[in-house]
Amino acid sequence: MVSGTITVKHDGDKYDIVFDTVDDMGFTIKGEYHGTLPEFTDRSDEVHFGPGSIEPSVP
Repeated sequence: MVSGTITVKHDGDKYDIVFDTVDDMGFTIKGEYHGTLPEFTDRSDEVHFGPGSIEPSVP
């Protein structure tokens, strides 16, 4: 289970996506992507968002 926010804004084909989430294991997932997204197809291509970090939110 992940809680937090994923904000998506777009203007035409330019997207601004911001991740600020924490999962049930106590890890925060923060990152952002600014730019155009590739066209999604039936292939299993991966889209990597960055820069970002995955860190424990509790020491």
